[in-house]
Amino acid sequence: EAARLAEVQRRRKAAEAAALAEAQAQAQKLALEQAQLHVADIAQAETSARAVAQLHAQQQATRLTETLAAVRAQAQMAHALVQSEAQLQTAQVTAARAQKASAQAQAAQVQLNVATHAS
Repeated sequence: EAARLAEVQRRRKAAEAAALAEAQAQAQKLALEQAQLHVADIAQAETSARAVAQLHAQQQATRLTETLAAVRAQAQMAHALVQSEAQLQTAQVTAARAQKASAQAQAAQVQLNVATHAS
């Protein structure tokens, strides 16, 4: 009877040890699966972060390109304005010279008329 009880206890302890080992194996398997999911989540987050960063960089490049185009257009308008201003000044100088020449011609005509009448 004692041998039979010892055998039952030995089998029960072996079954408990096997159940414990199985539970530990299942726990390790679950931990590994969770770690793999965590790694996959991190990889997905990194991919998403890269995509967002790339989108922001593209948007910023587009804004900078638009700003550069606007600045170039303003520079061209300013250049055209400076040229127009220079042409206006040249025209004003030419007009002033023409007025002076006209006044001189009128004075000469008056002197000619006076000289013609005096003789």
